Amino acid sequence: MKQIRGNKTVRLIIIAVLILVAAYMLYSIW
Repeated sequence: MKQIRGNKTVRLIIIAVLILVAAYMLYSIW
């Protein structure tokens, strides 16, 4: 597997996924 130079992109993707999961959890609660 080729490692991407910029870990920033990986971090952004992880953060985006976490935000989506959190939003889904809050939405499911509401």
